[in-house]
Amino acid sequence: MHKIKFTILVLFVSALSGLFAQNEYVFLKKGRLYHPNGEELALWGVNLQPMLSWEYNSMMKKAGIPKDAEVWKKMTDKSLDELQLLGANYIRVHLTPGDFTDADGNLVETIYLDLLDYLTAEAPKYGIYICYAFFNHMGRSEVAESFMETSYKIANVTGRPKELKKKHHKALRMFESNFFEASKKYIKNLLKRTNPYNNKTYNSDANIVAWEIMNEPVFFQRNNLKIYPQEHRRYQSWLAERGVSDIDKNYFEYRKQRVLQYINGIHDAIRKGGAVVPVIWSLNWHRFRNGHEDIFEAVAESKVEAVAFCTYPGQNIAKQRGGGNYESFSGDLSSYDFSEWFRRGYNQQARYGWLKSEMFSDKAKVVYEFESFYNHSSYIYPALADFQRSLGAQAAAMWHYSMTDYAQYNGGSHVFNLKTTPAKAAAFAVASKVFQNTPILQNYHVESPSNFQSQNFSYSLKKNRSIYSDDSYFFYSNDVLDMGKMITSKSPKEIFGYGKSPLVNYEGTGTYQLKISEKEIIVHIQPDVVYNHSLSYRSKKKKHLITEFEDQKKHAMTISIDGWESGKFTIFKLTETGKKKKIKGIKELRLKIAPGKYKITKT
Repeated sequence: MHKIKFTILVLFVSALSGLFAQNEYVFLKKGRLYHPNGEELALWGVNLQPMLSWEYNSMMKKAGIPKDAEVWKKMTDKSLDELQLLGANYIRVHLTPGDFTDADGNLVETIYLDLLDYLTAEAPKYGIYICYAFFNHMGRSEVAESFMETSYKIANVTGRPKELKKKHHKALRMFESNFFEASKKYIKNLLKRTNPYNNKTYNSDANIVAWEIMNEPVFFQRNNLKIYPQEHRRYQSWLAERGVSDIDKNYFEYRKQRVLQYINGIHDAIRKGGAVVPVIWSLNWHRFRNGHEDIFEAVAESKVEAVAFCTYPGQNIAKQRGGGNYESFSGDLSSYDFSEWFRRGYNQQARYGWLKSEMFSDKAKVVYEFESFYNHSSYIYPALADFQRSLGAQAAAMWHYSMTDYAQYNGGSHVFNLKTTPAKAAAFAVASKVFQNTPILQNYHVESPSNFQSQNFSYSLKKNRSIYSDDSYFFYSNDVLDMGKMITSKSPKEIFGYGKSPLVNYEGTGTYQLKISEKEIIVHIQPDVVYNHSLSYRSKKKKHLITEFEDQKKHAMTISIDGWESGKFTIFKLTETGKKKKIKGIKELRLKIAPGKYKITKT
């Protein structure tokens, strides 16, 4: 009898072990996210939106880009290639279901759904993981009869007064019954969709590491609940059933229950749709906890495996100086000292301190968006990466990456591209290494948030500089004149630079990347940038170039790497199709070279 029990137990354990051994997906364990191989997740990247009608209407049109799937696919390929160069291994994407769903939540074949399929299939080829947010609404829907529109009209019919502002749309949809049912159908249909570009269903695609329910959810307050009569009546019935009065305490308890019900309902729909990866709920910006303690309690008690937050130093300053609208601000905050913002953020519970609390110890943490408004410095991204890791973040996505085809027309509060913002681009590459190599929940250096140096990295507001260095990598933004006590290697495997350093002296103004092996060096040099306006400048005119590229002018470049000091070398120019053209042979790595891609070999 005991032998039979033991045999059954062995078989069960073996089966269980086999199950885990075959696991292909990111999973949660004790509040941390892990790769299938057991390695802790550390993903750094951007929000990328090639399949959003908002992206097309607000940015692509201005640059004269046609509404053409093949054109957009080439833009997507180019963006993924650039992100790979920048060291990104992660993208987050807002989905706007109004671009590809009908009134019942069924999928509609549109150009936006086609691009969603394409991005999903292409991203893993560049070593880039994906997180999709199921719900956002950014302007007019591509499909007029989508449930994103019809649910709103239904709410209108129920007597919604005019004072219901746009910011309440998400709150309304969260509690509107027709929208909820259509939402579940949309989730099921998307998760079970077979992607024609890779023949995988979305629920089985292991490159999708997480699903976020909603981008920046909004919640009704007690004093404005009346603007949505259906929900107000439900609340009054809830009060009557319990025999309690209409006061804040009771409203917060009611709202907590309703939010918890919604989150768990959507979580269940995701699991019924076959997705097994972690589900994320967004807890928005710093200080959002004030007045929303009930929401935080609901999320902590909910089934979601992870919570998301954003880091936006400079937003309030730009808003204040812009007369209440940050988009009206036209200055430059690159030299602003955000030390106090970092200190308060780390220490205060109402800002980001809640992330370290026991309340959320079983939830993983991710940064759904980050950026520093009107800031084009060489230090802020590594400073943010360091800060985010101290709060327990395992993924972070900058908002948002401007695709090169229209980046030259972009200005304002959020501007980032490999070519148009070279200092930020190099700093982003530095930050990728800082984020991926900094221990999670490290003790944060509150005494010096804007100027810090460790063994492997440093960033400085004062010097407007950032550096990451180890045996294999040497990344920097702005001139490196000294390394202090940092690790230095004279023979790294990869260099990403903006400015001059002991290993590379380049006279151009674009970034450059060197990938070094024993027998060859692959060199990427980005074009010089000519600024027609400040990057803070925002134009509503079509084809109004804010930046232009100079990619024909040759600049001096000297490479000083161990093993490549002298000898016979051959330089090849590499084309986009992969072909190479011999330029010349040289005896030392002192070049006069134009932007482009090159191969240097030992002869």
